[in-house]
Amino acid sequence: FRAETLKHQEAIKFISSHDAITKLPNRLLFAQQLSSYINSPNAKNSTTAVLSVEIEEFRTIHSSLGHDAADEFLVTLANRLTAYSQNTNHVARINGSEFFLLIPNLHSLDEIKSIITTVITLLQQPWKFRGKTYMPTVNSGVSMFPLDATDASRLMKMAEIAMQRSREQGL
Repeated sequence: FRAETLKHQEAIKFISSHDAITKLPNRLLFAQQLSSYINSPNAKNSTTAVLSVEIEEFRTIHSSLGHDAADEFLVTLANRLTAYSQNTNHVARINGSEFFLLIPNLHSLDEIKSIITTVITLLQQPWKFRGKTYMPTVNSGVSMFPLDATDASRLMKMAEIAMQRSREQGL
């Protein structure tokens, strides 16, 4: 009975902290992980970035192809991001088609630019569904610790604002 109760408690904990479709950490867990990281000794001598990415075509895929296709698309995106990051704790699904990436130990702006370019290229790879090919378009924004903010909530908010600005400006 105790083993079964423990198993149920673990399942409830996972469900409350992870996205049901992609199994990635959700916003709450990502914020906790980010806060833990930026308050750790590892973050003191380098820059840490929060990259926010969003796929424009998600709503179209969802409305024209349905829930199953949209879910498959999200899982594909999540798999691409986790394969790149090699650590699912550094990737989270925030909502819709928005994901956050925690990018630690950065030492130059060129390094973050290179990573952003790689992530965008990765997400813009064609996605095939039922014989048709879709070409995702990515909006992105980045915030950096300690340059833009020194707490997790503000870093996440700044990354989202940067992404909204890039979307509005067509970047």
